[in-house]
Parts: sequence; structure tokens; C-alpha cells
Amino acid sequence: MRRALFLVASLLFVTLGSTTAYGQGGGGGGFGGRGGRGSRAERRAEIGENVSSAEFKLSKDQSKHLLKGIKLTGAQKDQVKAITKKYDEQYKSLDRQERAADPGTQPERVFGPQWQAMRDLEKGELRGVLTPEQQARFDQNAGPPPGKR
Repeated sequence: MRRALFLVASLLFVTLGSTTAYGQGGGGGGFGGRGGRGSRAERRAEIGENVSSAEFKLSKDQSKHLLKGIKLTGAQKDQVKAITKKYDEQYKSLDRQERAADPGTQPERVFGPQWQAMRDLEKGELRGVLTPEQQARFDQNAGPPPGKR
């Protein structure tokens, strides 16, 4: 009898808690009930990851994504490593600047174009290391996913 009463009370709390959370904007298709719309940075901010760390992670992981499926020579690996190291340092510097910025000035609007410009520069340097055959695969990796073309 005690076990049944405990079970009913637990279900009641879970039901009330989820109804309250839904009413406050949770549920309903993910990320604040918007059905997944909004920028990547906005979605990450809503789940507790700040915008600057989201941009930092995106930028830092770019080279891995762009070079996926491309077999590099030893010399190319060394060049890619040097390029990646150079930009990692720049990404860290920009991340520190963005974290130190006043949130009231909307740092994502100020720093967003800087993140994109830096990623574009890195992408250009990485592409320059590759042979024409490798560049074709690189360009496929850099383009939109197949379902979004």
C-alpha cells in the first residue's frame, strides 16, 4: 500500500513538473518551443552553452570536418598541423576578447563576423595545401549537407 501511494505521488509530481515546464516555454519541438528555428549560437545559448564558446568550438573543429575523407601526405599533415595551430591560437584570443566584452553590447553581433572571417581564412589556407583531387573532396565537405542543397 505504501509503495502504491509513493508511486502515485511520484507520478503526480512528474506530471505537474512537466506541465509547468512546458508552460514556461520548455517542450514543444525543442529549443524553447520554436521547432528548432534560430541561429546555431542562439540554440546553444538556450541549452546553457554561451555564444563565444559555441563559436570557438565550431571554429576549432572546422579543419577536422573539412579534411574528412582526405588522405594527406606527411608534408601535407605537417602543413595542416601548422595552419591549425596558428588559427587555434587566434581562436583562443578572439574567444577571450568576446568573453571579456560587455554582454549589453551584443558581442555576438560584433564578434560573429570576425569568427566567420577567421574561419574563411583558415579554410583558404587549408585548401591551398591540397592537390586538385583533394580540393574536390574538400569543397564537398565545405558545402551544405546533401539534403540542404
